[in-house]
Amino acid sequence: MQQSKAINLIANTLLSLGWNKTSIIGLMNNMSAESNFKPKITEYGRRPIFSSSYAFGVGLVQFSYPPLNEEIYNYNKTHSDEESIKYQCSILTTSRPLQSWLNTTGGQFADEFDNYTIDEFIHNSRKLTWQQQTKAWFNHFERGVDTISNRIANYSTWYKYVSWGSDNPSTEQPSNHTKNKQLTVNGCLSFFNQTRKNWGSSDGRGGNNSKPPSKPEGKNIQAVLKLFNECQSVGTIYSQTKRARILTDKAYSDCSAFVSQCVAKYLNINDNTLCNTETLHSWLRKYGYSLVWNTSVRNRTPPNFKQGDVIIVGRIGTSLGDYGHTLFIIDDKGTTIECTSSTPSVVRSTLSARLANYAMWWGSNYHVYQYRI
Repeated sequence: MQQSKAINLIANTLLSLGWNKTSIIGLMNNMSAESNFKPKITEYGRRPIFSSSYAFGVGLVQFSYPPLNEEIYNYNKTHSDEESIKYQCSILTTSRPLQSWLNTTGGQFADEFDNYTIDEFIHNSRKLTWQQQTKAWFNHFERGVDTISNRIANYSTWYKYVSWGSDNPSTEQPSNHTKNKQLTVNGCLSFFNQTRKNWGSSDGRGGNNSKPPSKPEGKNIQAVLKLFNECQSVGTIYSQTKRARILTDKAYSDCSAFVSQCVAKYLNINDNTLCNTETLHSWLRKYGYSLVWNTSVRNRTPPNFKQGDVIIVGRIGTSLGDYGHTLFIIDDKGTTIECTSSTPSVVRSTLSARLANYAMWWGSNYHVYQYRI
């Protein structure tokens, strides 16, 4: 992909995912030095080493720690530059993989940015300048291998290629560097709407999505139960590679594709995005869901349940593939529906029973998140 196109795609993909423009500039100043905006680049041009606690970097921000570097490396083998850019932006937006990285070396940005979280960085909660945002990222993640002045100077080499879209009014333009460019309505379509990409599925088919409404139109548990009954009637088979079939004949699905459809039908939204266990977090928040409870302690269940709750099992940052699971709660008693690798695949149970089962075999990746609309 041409560098100018990659730059514009990265900036507008992050914008569509809710990033503040000042934060995008701070990140991309560092990205310029790390990868020159090449999504498939590896550190020193070598194949990364995935057996150690540290390995060569991979991708736009040179993720250097497993499992993210290996996941990105393997994803890049079978996907285009455009798909890889959107995939890596979605990983950056979940923020928890980065927060996990922070936690390995103290849990905070360095120097004057102590106690500055990844979420604060993404949304620029402290109203910093783009120079400060550049330094905030640099100070923690680069640890002095370059100079901050070099990173800030990168701005003049790439920012001219960015033409901001106008679909995201909640994201502010940097006050100290405003570009005089014409904004286009379609310039900032979200990465869900730009592609039929189905994150977490190797077949890459997730369905076209219309721009989501600002508020869900209502709650429809009957539509969810209809989906459940149709899957049981068809005999839906669990498959991570064929999961996009949930959108057509329902012959195949996996847990997160099934829950994505449950949420869309429950909220009466026209969005065929099929999330994975990583991207589901941010997608739920986009439609008004909030994290109401989470724990890594085994044999512990949420204090209460509500119809429409979504449960995600698997520590953020390491929950892709077989390392995560999702469930949808259909009543206030904690009754769950889900798509599992067992036979039959689409089943009904209770959250307490399912979590007790997961706690027995899930390793250090065990973590439970409860989202509520």
